[in-house]
Amino acid sequence: MTKVLTAELPNQLLSFFPTPIADCFFIDGDNVNDKETFLNEFSEKLKFPEYFGFNWDAFSDSVTDLSWLNSENGFLIIYKNSHNFRSKRPDEWRIANEILLEAMDYWKEQGKPMIIILL
Repeated sequence: MTKVLTAELPNQLLSFFPTPIADCFFIDGDNVNDKETFLNEFSEKLKFPEYFGFNWDAFSDSVTDLSWLNSENGFLIIYKNSHNFRSKRPDEWRIANEILLEAMDYWKEQGKPMIIILL
């Protein structure tokens, strides 16, 4: 069976699986050019609390908490056009990437996988 993926990519990807595998979030890299826009996009899409501090420490704290999402299945983050941020701000991208990798390790230890797909 062939499926055509459109703007509803996260839901379409999840439809390939018979049961829910994770709560899915779609990060639009077209909106991300630097640290500020990266943090804004993640804050909006992962519904960070109002007190989110818009700095790397706050980002790390938030992606290793996510209690407000009440996820039972873990997290799938699909990040489209991540190359925008990666190519424009490589030093900032390295920090963001390190935090995301640490978050993936953290959630694995908690028994809730965090999967991040870069498109």
